[in-house]
Amino acid sequence: MIVKNVGTADRILRATFGILFIALAILRTFGSFWSIIFLVLALEVLLVAAIGFSPLYGY
Repeated sequence: MIVKNVGTADRILRATFGILFIALAILRTFGSFWSIIFLVLALEVLLVAAIGFSPLYGY
């Protein structure tokens, strides 16, 4: 069982930023290289928002 260490407000912010990063990746506002970076960031923050666990946070 995964222990949740991300609160509700943090999950909402992460989901919002994930959607923003996906939009930036699709629109290629800053070029192709940055689109890939934004897509990877979007996947990470949306995954953390979905499962509620971040390995970067301490216990």
